Amino acid sequence: MEKLKICLIPNTMFSWNGGKDFVFYLLSGLVQSDIKVKLELSIIGTRNDKSILNQFIDQFKIEFTEVDGVSKDRVYQIVKDKRIDVIFSFQTHLGKFMPVPWVGYLPDFQHKYLPSNFSKQEIVYRDAFYSQMLKDSDGIIVNSLDTKHDIFKFLTHNIKNVYSLPFVPFLKNGYEEYLNNDIDKEFEHLIGTEYFMISNQFWKHKNHILAFKAMKLFYENNKHLSNIRLICTGDLTDYRDLTYTNELLEYINENKLNNKIILLGLISKKDQIQLLNQCIAVIQPTLFEGGPGGGSTYDALSLNKTVILSDIKVNREIINSKVIFFNSNSVSDLEKAMNKALAMQKDSSSDNQINHEANRLELGTALFNAFDDIRKKSRNISSDIEGEVINYSYFDSRILQSCRLNENIVTNHGQGKISSVLLLDKDQNAFYRSVSSGYFYKIISSQISFNTTDLNITEQVEEDLFSIPIAHYIEKYVLQSVQRSDVIYIYADGGHTERLLKNVDFSNYNLKGIISKKNDGGVMEGYPIISYNQNLMQENCYILISSASYERDIYGELIKANIPCNKILRIYGD
Repeated sequence: MEKLKICLIPNTMFSWNGGKDFVFYLLSGLVQSDIKVKLELSIIGTRNDKSILNQFIDQFKIEFTEVDGVSKDRVYQIVKDKRIDVIFSFQTHLGKFMPVPWVGYLPDFQHKYLPSNFSKQEIVYRDAFYSQMLKDSDGIIVNSLDTKHDIFKFLTHNIKNVYSLPFVPFLKNGYEEYLNNDIDKEFEHLIGTEYFMISNQFWKHKNHILAFKAMKLFYENNKHLSNIRLICTGDLTDYRDLTYTNELLEYINENKLNNKIILLGLISKKDQIQLLNQCIAVIQPTLFEGGPGGGSTYDALSLNKTVILSDIKVNREIINSKVIFFNSNSVSDLEKAMNKALAMQKDSSSDNQINHEANRLELGTALFNAFDDIRKKSRNISSDIEGEVINYSYFDSRILQSCRLNENIVTNHGQGKISSVLLLDKDQNAFYRSVSSGYFYKIISSQISFNTTDLNITEQVEEDLFSIPIAHYIEKYVLQSVQRSDVIYIYADGGHTERLLKNVDFSNYNLKGIISKKNDGGVMEGYPIISYNQNLMQENCYILISSASYERDIYGELIKANIPCNKILRIYGD
């Protein structure tokens, strides 16, 4: 069974209830669905994050690393030590140089459509943050096709790997337990026997005022239904407009709706789900959402409740017979939809049962496919290597641009570590020694310089970033400038050359023989052994040095013999 180890960094998502619900939703899809792959989840967060996630951590044995605060350097070391395959960072920009690919999350582009809801500083920050995350991450996850389209609309550069999640409601972890309990007695006298429900924070774009006006019209047209109430839950403050809630309260008082529209404020998730489960329908008059319908629509449909939903573009992504759309700017249209919801409540044939397990699996599969796709794309140095690079524990395509190439680290013990590339023979065994990743980079791009003069290194140890077959390395990179008709000689006739000839097929090249200082005559793997002489060295030919121990010495010797450096081919580069 294939294995994928994912690290989640929720960070600020737990600072608001919608963010917390979204993280729980994704976790449920990953850990509770029957995805045909072995998933290992790891989370990096604060002590507060851990207390919020304890239910998931304990039940599903999720690995949690507690930190005082999330920083790039701390994340870098943790994911490297834990051999993480992909990072999903919700609200934290991790930069270019993570040791493994990372995925970001963009919630919406509300600041582009409703700029009056934001300060100038917030708009500038959002634009800069979104652009930088799109530029530096390996992929972006969004909660709707509409948001995906907005990325292409507003961020026209560096667009790559944007994945939209499906709208697939299912009962989240713990909801069934909530439904087995009765509604808290403190709410019974407030909610009455029948009620519509809005479950949104009191932000201006949630458009509560339209619903309040529709309730007034509903009572005027249905005097016999005066017992029906509108129950509203959610934080009553909007930090962007502190006067908004007072305006709503004034409307309620002026129209004598105090006993009809009940504002419960912020309540527990348990109480919210119990109230949703007993309502006639959920009203969602929102003017903007990053995901279809917002969290309350998702929860209502997972409970098989009717939703009266504004007809904005993102909400139209929902296809469900329990949804009644209305014009988001029309009071009368919403009032008609409320009457339709009442009729649907009496008609049991309108039931459309949710397949919770199938939906959970669809979400989990979508997430896995996104993470796996990003992992696979980030493995490849180039299209040449695809399918041939193996041993991915530390491999990342961005090492070709990052500080990890030719990286030197001095430990407390005076040990110097330099990043390297492990060469493998046909049997997947190490081929003599590794190649400095700085030299590997020089072959395929340009030299990275690193000043080691001030480093007090007593011992140098190579750390292999990834592995590559010796045959592929020689053919695609060491011999990349050699034409098929160019004459080649291999310098040195020892065991290294013999093993090289057994692992690399030179039949497509014009290899004339093996140069030896000691021997003259004989053959090695079908190629003649030729004695070293100055005349031979002066020919217009390529010399491939084949020595793990003396490559540097031989290179110096050939330079002294006036062999052009561009005609000298090195395997290890030192």
